[in-house]
Amino acid sequence: MPLILAHGQPKSGSTFLFEIAKWAVAHANGFPPGEFAEKFSLEPRLAQLYIEQPTADIVDAIEERLPEGKYYVIKTHGTLNPAIRARILNRTLLAFTSFRDPRDCIVSLLDAGMRDRAMGGERGFSRVLSVKDALKRTKFAWKNARDWANCKEILKIPYYLTVTDRDLVVTLICEHIGLGMAANAVQAKFKLEQIKKISQFNVGVADRFLDALSPADVAKATLALENQIRKVDQLTERWMTEFGHRAAYELIHTRREERLARILNFAT
Repeated sequence: MPLILAHGQPKSGSTFLFEIAKWAVAHANGFPPGEFAEKFSLEPRLAQLYIEQPTADIVDAIEERLPEGKYYVIKTHGTLNPAIRARILNRTLLAFTSFRDPRDCIVSLLDAGMRDRAMGGERGFSRVLSVKDALKRTKFAWKNARDWANCKEILKIPYYLTVTDRDLVVTLICEHIGLGMAANAVQAKFKLEQIKKISQFNVGVADRFLDALSPADVAKATLALENQIRKVDQLTERWMTEFGHRAAYELIHTRREERLARILNFAT
């Protein structure tokens, strides 16, 4: 300790949240993220800031190398295995997660697929060619994300909150990881003009699926993801309310549902 896991449902603003933690950690450590591996003598398998599936062995190995009073953060989209969960619950490991309407995740996956193909070669999202491809990935990703989103002691950040009040999100994460003193510095770094520089944080707009998908695809995704959508809505309402933004949630959600009803009516 203190080791931090930055989890998130893919395409839920998780990279932005990870960047918040990474720069808060850099502020506390006194040197930039690019020097973490060298300063902490981390071997290559431990030096990756993204680790698909953190294990107890990986966590132990990193913690053994962390000097007293220093911090390290890992981004992941992996499952919440029992050993990691136990450490989070007893507060020997800190974690936060994010979630988003899965129909928006489909749109962002399609964007990422086009971007990766344009860059050439075989990249992470280059095989996401269609709504069907993105839908399959989104379903699988939620199976991993739901356990994190329902785990006590993990900070939950709805995507609606990220697009509504970024300064609050910065404060919440910094305070959760014990680095509240870094919040002002990180907020200054990630003012709106800096957001575009964050890799994978492409647009930062909620409910894009209403405009980006065809009515037929909106209808298809809404039916296929019905249970996920309901759960994400419940979690979003709960945590937007907890963090003082219930009115914003109700406004965004009502507008979404009104537009969705018109689209679904057209699709039929």
